[in-house]
Amino acid sequence: MRFDRERLTRATTVLASVVGAGYLAWRAGWTLNPDAWAFSVLLWGAEAFGWLSAVLFFFTVWKVEHPEPPSPPEGLRVDVLVPTKGEPLWVLRRTLLAAQRIRYPHRTLVLDDGNRPEVRELAAALGCAYHARSTHEHAKAGNLNFGLRHSDAEFVAVLDADHVPMPEFLDRVLGYFRDPRVAFVQTPQDFYNLESYQHWVEPETGRAWHEQALFFRVIQPGKNHWNAAFYCGSPAVLRRAALDDVGGFATETVTEDLHTSIRMHARGWKSVYHSEALAYGLAPSTVAPYRTQRLRWGRGAMQVLRLDNPLWRPGLSLAQRLTYLASMMTWFEGWQKAVLYLAPPVFFATGQLPVRAVDWVFLVAFVAYHTLSNLAFKLASRGYGLVLLTEHYNMARFATYVRATLSLFTGRASFHVTSKASKGERPPLAAVLPQVGVLLANLMAAAGCVARVAAAGDLAAAYAVNAVWAAWHSYLAAWAVAVAYRKRDRRAVQRLRAHLPVRVRWDGDREAVGLLRDVHEEGAGLELSGHERAPSPGTTVHLSLPAGWPHAELVLEGRAVAVRTRGPKVEVGVRLVPPSPEASDTFFSLVLFGAQRRLLERVARPLDPLGSPENRRRTGSRRVAPAPVRVTWQGAAVWGLVEDVSDAGARLLVPAGPAEGSEVVVLERGEDTVLSGAVVWKKALPFGDGEVFWVGVRAGRAVAAEPGHGEPAAARA
Repeated sequence: MRFDRERLTRATTVLASVVGAGYLAWRAGWTLNPDAWAFSVLLWGAEAFGWLSAVLFFFTVWKVEHPEPPSPPEGLRVDVLVPTKGEPLWVLRRTLLAAQRIRYPHRTLVLDDGNRPEVRELAAALGCAYHARSTHEHAKAGNLNFGLRHSDAEFVAVLDADHVPMPEFLDRVLGYFRDPRVAFVQTPQDFYNLESYQHWVEPETGRAWHEQALFFRVIQPGKNHWNAAFYCGSPAVLRRAALDDVGGFATETVTEDLHTSIRMHARGWKSVYHSEALAYGLAPSTVAPYRTQRLRWGRGAMQVLRLDNPLWRPGLSLAQRLTYLASMMTWFEGWQKAVLYLAPPVFFATGQLPVRAVDWVFLVAFVAYHTLSNLAFKLASRGYGLVLLTEHYNMARFATYVRATLSLFTGRASFHVTSKASKGERPPLAAVLPQVGVLLANLMAAAGCVARVAAAGDLAAAYAVNAVWAAWHSYLAAWAVAVAYRKRDRRAVQRLRAHLPVRVRWDGDREAVGLLRDVHEEGAGLELSGHERAPSPGTTVHLSLPAGWPHAELVLEGRAVAVRTRGPKVEVGVRLVPPSPEASDTFFSLVLFGAQRRLLERVARPLDPLGSPENRRRTGSRRVAPAPVRVTWQGAAVWGLVEDVSDAGARLLVPAGPAEGSEVVVLERGEDTVLSGAVVWKKALPFGDGEVFWVGVRAGRAVAAEPGHGEPAAARA
């Protein structure tokens, strides 16, 4: 009998929900301390909130759907709307450059709420229509409605100023609109700055997780099943008729996306969540813009609860009401976490227990229930629910969530654009003050409880448990403070990860092939072998792709400004001479749509093997080791890149693909043999006007590419 992971997941979530209800009933009837009613009820309420949130989450992701779109109809009129206000010009330029390269026929409209002459000039240079309004009411929603007045298209795509779309963006989503009741198609928000505040990268494999991964990879596909996926502002495509039916983008709240979705669903329109990443944006790079963004989202959700609460909005189905409730309840999690974080210090300061006794019955019940709940969460999260990292970010944002929910009573909220430029800024004290308070209070509680254990008598177990609990909170708070100060954006312009072989020439006849690690409009980072000469600081260098690669004739000129030796490698920082607009656009298209996308697709796979639907047989020996290599076979030789390697084999990126079964020799830096073996699979990838190939090489009898690491299905068969 075939193992059914989904059936196991659903059975576990039902069991956890039922056991949780029984646990809470037992807690309410037999464990509350009558000598500390307020404390007892608050802690019980925090646990009850966690159970209710989990049940709504389990309901939302009961069935996670990833639909495949029909082919797009021909001849649709589509306008791409790019609202902007104050973003750095390099951010907007990348988006407009990519928007103009979307393959499906369309117009690109720049909606500039900053009325900047330089944006007008940029739009004209890239062939985009430019519109700026004289008044700026209703923030982004007002700007989009202004854009609708200048559009007669049947469909509008909305891209935030920092969201870089892929060329097939419209081709992949327009087919859903063959159903005349589909109002909008939302796609994931993925991000290319993997060093952002909300990212964590697995050191060994390079796989990345970000704080919104669970929402965009699991929760939204789960909402899809209930026709409850909501519009997230960008990147999405909306039917003009549906927008007109609800009066345009909602202007009463600062979360026009969520509010507009509720109105469309209430009018009987359908939504589709297409789970393929088709645009990449910029995540908040530091804690300050992260807090600003989350505070705006939370306050907007509170405005929706006040003005258009989905629980009693006519026209919504029961499933839609529950899934909207699940999303909005998230913002009240800050209060729950505050109660939990302060419980050990309160016990230490007052000596009052929130339970009758900390005995073996209570501990067994507590541990058993929470273990089952975490197991159900991990399974239901399909590989994206990392409990430890989730708790880290719960600590980092709890005070922001508390602050956001207060607007439910005040009604006050304003729209602040998330900053894309925070170069070198230290976080303001206000950004970490709540976490510092939690850290100090719990450190004192942990130390004090440990000191009192020996003389505590019947309360010895209670003091011991609270010491552990307080130490755990101290760790989480220390992590939040440390990350807030460590995550600092030290670059004026965000670099794109390239990971391509690059030919470097200097001093006339000097030449080497190295690794192009990253690049932006003004500079590049190279990595050369320490066994060969490297350009000196101040030297003029010329960069190009090696012979045989598409667009190898494109040459960028720059000056070496920093040369550092790190072990066996030399890192070279290059300040680029601005190339012609045509050359610059071509080069950055190669990086944006080729190298950068290739890396981002690979690192975004599920990290947790327990819940992942992928079969991840990880040996632990596979490691990310991007390096330029010389690949030879049957008299042919090309420069390529080894992307990752293990004892079993390697994955290569090459401009010409040796046939499956070919014997190849892989030489690092063209000299030292990395491995020799047979090609077991290959896959073509578009690269500018041409294509390159992923190639899996098997060393010996072991399979080079493990299932779930991005190789074609044919290679896994």
